[in-house]
Order: sequence, then structure tokens, then C-alpha cells
Amino acid sequence: MCPVCHLGMSTMTAYNAVLLIFVDCIGLFGNVNFMLITVLFKQFRMNVCALLMGMVSFCDAVLEIVIIVISACLLSGCHFYQHTCFYILAIPIFLNCVQTGLMFSISVERLIAVAWPLWYQNVQTTLLFAVSFVPGTIFGGLVVITGLVYIQANETIPTCNVPVSLNPTAYELWNRISLGVNVVMIVVYVVACVILWLKARKSSSDYIKTQITVMKTIVCIVIFYIITWVLPDFIGLAKAMFSLEAEVLIYAPSFFAHLCFTGNFYIYMWRNQSYRDCFKKMYVCDCRHRNVSFVVSAMTSSMRGPTTTAQ
Repeated sequence: MCPVCHLGMSTMTAYNAVLLIFVDCIGLFGNVNFMLITVLFKQFRMNVCALLMGMVSFCDAVLEIVIIVISACLLSGCHFYQHTCFYILAIPIFLNCVQTGLMFSISVERLIAVAWPLWYQNVQTTLLFAVSFVPGTIFGGLVVITGLVYIQANETIPTCNVPVSLNPTAYELWNRISLGVNVVMIVVYVVACVILWLKARKSSSDYIKTQITVMKTIVCIVIFYIITWVLPDFIGLAKAMFSLEAEVLIYAPSFFAHLCFTGNFYIYMWRNQSYRDCFKKMYVCDCRHRNVSFVVSAMTSSMRGPTTTAQ
């Protein structure tokens, strides 16, 4: 079933479509560059945390591409059937769940790196990388299957995004698991930061300094991620509690949710000198010097010790 043409699009719907295209284009630029840096520079490909962040960027980029196309269709005067919207977004929904799982896996990886460094330095990179996909894959499979099993009567919808495409049962599952994972992720990071702080008081080794630098960047990303993820739920809760009917409240959650997908590249550019150096080298096609210093928490699968710390 195809989208239907409908000329009576509200002004707010048009503004929302333009805003999402703008935000997602900024995010897409950053996520594509993050993936390119990860692929082109060997030190990123041999590091679990960097690889996982690259995969997070891939998941975000796919959703951004699809939403840009959908928003362009809306601006042309088309509305979508709910079933059509769900089928179009099934893969992005799955990848969004994988992304949530990867963010959680990164928090566990950080905890292991600071709490059990000897084991962490000797475990295989490929094993950690593969296991990191398990939580998100299970989560995504549950949400998509639930969306298919409990699919409801078809109807036209004014906009097409992840929350609208899901039936109430699938949306509740997606929302509750996402919130639960985010809460656990915060707890894991707090524990990891406390352990790292206690170890830093007793030791000033290069490994500890490296972990502190990495953790600072990751914590900035997590704070941005949590804020932009929680705001849509807060807006929805306030809308329900106070019976608010303003049309802008219908579209505000999607703006903050998409803002959540834009931050990784720009935060790394702000916090990490080595990513900035690689970005510059990539755009001047300087492929001869890809091994610039890089803040990592691991190296090869056989020996992952501390590397040069770039402040």
C-alpha cells in the first residue's frame, strides 16, 4: 500500500518536516564522517569502543536517510497509511533498538576496562565486538515482531515517524525497554566512573590516564544522549497529565529524538584532538599518515595496552 496524496497539510506539519530534514542532514553529515574515519584509520578499526561508536553512527545514519526521504514526501503533500509507515520504518526501528543496545554495551565495555583491566587487555576484540550486538538485536527483534503481530486497522496519519508507526503494544514495549536500558546504563557509568576515580587516586599510570580521557568523551555523549532521549517522554507525559492540545507538542518529541542521533561526531570533534586530526587528514586526502596518536582503551586482540594520550 502506497502513501496517499493529500493537499491539506497543516503549517505545523510542514515546519516539522523542514526542521527534521535540517537536523537529520546535519546528523547525517556527522555520522557518515564518523563511519569513514572508523573505516579509513586502522587504530579505530582495532579498538572495540571506536568500532561500536562507528556502528552507532551507522544505525543513526540509516534512520536519518529514511526520515529525510519521508519528510520530503510529506512536503510534497503526501500522507502515509500507518501500515505503510511501519513497513518503511521496520528496519530503521530495528537499527534504533540495536543502537540502544550498543550504547549499553559501550557502558559495560567501559566498566570492564576500568574494573578488570588485565582481563580486558587480553580478551579478543572480535569477541567483545560480536557480543555487544546481542542485547540490541534481541530488543529490535522483539519490537518489530510485536509490531507485526499486534498490527491494527489501517488508517492515514499526518506524519510518519517511529512512535506513530508502532501500534500501542509495540510502542509501550519499545518505550519501556528503552527507558529501562538507559537507567541501567547510567548506573553502569556511575559505577565505572567511581572505580576509575578511586584507581586514579592511587595510580597515575598511562593506562589510567587513557581511561580517564576516553571516559570524559563518552560521558559527554551519554549526557547528550540521555537528555535528548528523556525529553520526548517528558513532553508526552506533560501533555497527558495537563491535557495539553497544542499542535506543537505533537511534533516536539520527534525533534528531540532526532537531535539525539546527531551528537556523536560533533562531540568527538570537540573533545578528541585525534578525531579532529583524522578528520582533517581525510579531507585533504592525506592517506600516508593515518596512524596519528589516538586515545584508545585497547589495541589488538592479542595485546591491548595503553597508547599515546592525546588531550
